[in-house]
Amino acid sequence: MKRLLLLLGFLASCAAPIRALPDQAPAIRTRQFLSPVYDIDRKYRSEEGPWSRQTVSLGEGAKRELLWITGIRTELVGADEKTPVLPEFMCHVSLNFEDVERHRADFGWGNQGIARILALSQGQLSARFPSGFGVPLLSDESLTLTTRVLNHNRPDARFQLRHRVTIEYMRDADVRQPMKALRNLVGHVLVPLEAGHEHHAHADDGDDDAAGVAAPTMVAGVLKNEAGRDFVGHWVVKPGREVRRKNVTESLQVPFDTTLHYSAIHMHPFAESLELRDLTTGESLVKISTRPLATGIGLEHVDSFASGKGIPIYKSHQYQMISVYNNTTQVDQDSMAVMFLFVKDRQFRRPI
Repeated sequence: MKRLLLLLGFLASCAAPIRALPDQAPAIRTRQFLSPVYDIDRKYRSEEGPWSRQTVSLGEGAKRELLWITGIRTELVGADEKTPVLPEFMCHVSLNFEDVERHRADFGWGNQGIARILALSQGQLSARFPSGFGVPLLSDESLTLTTRVLNHNRPDARFQLRHRVTIEYMRDADVRQPMKALRNLVGHVLVPLEAGHEHHAHADDGDDDAAGVAAPTMVAGVLKNEAGRDFVGHWVVKPGREVRRKNVTESLQVPFDTTLHYSAIHMHPFAESLELRDLTTGESLVKISTRPLATGIGLEHVDSFASGKGIPIYKSHQYQMISVYNNTTQVDQDSMAVMFLFVKDRQFRRPI
């Protein structure tokens, strides 16, 4: 009987909830979302494959509270939601605020700040901020989750797949040390479109169109600068190596002196790297490289940058991005070059 009582006591202690120690970090919560099933029936180049956009939320109840997004990851699976699918069919995942104007008002951004929260693309299936950092949002905010697939290498493909996306977040009520708020800035390499208007850059303005004007891809949207000149963010890369340098100060819109703590890029196959330089100091701040698939077209791996200490970023400085592509085929290829910069929000205010 004594042994039986001891055994029952042991089992009861195993079933009891485990309490977190005071110095333990709060558990990261997750919400998982499935995309619709996508049919792959032919080749699809980057930005041309099946896609969808769905509205999602991280709210867990009626109470309105402050949350912190700390990361995101995606897996490609079959229509059964379980069977793994090769990641080479990944195009991109994008998580945005559905109503960025409301978010700006709630968090005191004024007219600054973009809708994009986090993004993944081929070669980068996960993103996670340094410990103690996150993107703040309210639990009743709606988000949009965009997913897309592609198929560069299999002309006779006939199968189905979908994204299984996991968003990582924390409740502010569970946080023991104050979180550091991040704000996302975006730099784009924009390429001059029309022929016959060659740009002769000054040595100090950060633009170098030595690679020449470019033809747009099928998905390119045309943008105009203040002078009325046409630019595109998706362009054709001719066979061979291409290096483009672009002043991105205007697109970054750095709102205040701050520090950079996380950075990721979105580029297409045949990309080699994307670099951010401080033109004012001449310093290279971040250079993110890629690794191609061993066989076929695509990116097997894309690096990212993460630092708790951070890199200084200044509102008054000029910034340049340098994109490098190496088209090893004999035909034209599509391209783009975007860098996401998550900086500490030194004007963060708690909305509730």
